Amino acid sequence: MVRTVALLTEKYLVEAIRTPAIAISCLIPLIIMLMLRFTMGDYLIEAGGRDAQTFSFFVFTYVLLFEGVMVASMTVLYAMAEEREKRVRRTLALAGVSTVHLLIARGLTTELVIGLSCGLCYLIFGAPLEGLAPFIAVALVGSLPLVLISLPLGLAARNQMDVMVLDTPLIFLAIGPMLITYSETLSPFIIFFPTGGLFELAWMTPAEWTLANLIAPFLSILVWTILATIALVVAYHHIPHSEDI
Repeated sequence: MVRTVALLTEKYLVEAIRTPAIAISCLIPLIIMLMLRFTMGDYLIEAGGRDAQTFSFFVFTYVLLFEGVMVASMTVLYAMAEEREKRVRRTLALAGVSTVHLLIARGLTTELVIGLSCGLCYLIFGAPLEGLAPFIAVALVGSLPLVLISLPLGLAARNQMDVMVLDTPLIFLAIGPMLITYSETLSPFIIFFPTGGLFELAWMTPAEWTLANLIAPFLSILVWTILATIALVVAYHHIPHSEDI
């Protein structure tokens, strides 16, 4: 099983790079980050101060949320729908590849692409290198619920038109914390979003990673990870997929 998943993960990584629609969608946050780097990056890094730090945190939070949802949408929903349309799953099934193998490989691929693309965004912005590893760690851990939510949606997507419908709630769930962060009434509900834990972690510096500060974000991530896993198991058993592979 490990070898099969490893080979599939490698295949999907190559696919993400070679497929124009997937690659371009994943590159959008990087392109925006590159524009910010050339227009404001040097000024903010040299200026320092709380305004620069706040803007940097806002940019990094944007990267984590948007890169997470773009990668999950394209490498899971879009790619799985395309596989189904092209009957690729049936070919893989004849080679002994199960839906479980596919789901695990899709999840791993998505996490790897998120980590890589978020790391590139961080480097492009020109932030201190000592913050790179914590930033990638936050991206990988915080985006896990989003990745798991995208997998049952990928199972449900019969074609690429379905993806446009299923993708909409995923996008709003992902960027919801950023949309309500400036509302005094709604901001307390940020932690209840699937990306709420990720959002809270993104606004902390490593120095602020104390037990008291980390309990709520990690609890949110854990709860959503469990709920998304349950949804995936239910979808696996109730959404027909054996005839497609």
